[in-house]
Amino acid sequence: MSDIERTASRTAVLVCQGRAAADGRLAAGRFADAVAVRLLRPPERAPVDEVRAGTPSTGWKARATYEGVRACAEVVVPRTVAIDDAVRS
Repeated sequence: MSDIERTASRTAVLVCQGRAAADGRLAAGRFADAVAVRLLRPPERAPVDEVRAGTPSTGWKARATYEGVRACAEVVVPRTVAIDDAVRS
């Protein structure tokens, strides 16, 4: 690895944010990801905290970020549960 700081792709961050936002909230007992929030940097955690608290941001850009994280959580959980069910059967 070089001395240049590596950054995660936007997609990787969004999926991690979605998983962190959903942890313990969606599909309780079937989905959990307590590690996801620890992989995020503090600025990446802020929208996760807002989604978990149900307090949307004000302003267009912040609200779009909030809704993106919220929507990702709603998509990634059923997908993960379906994959887990298929692997187990």
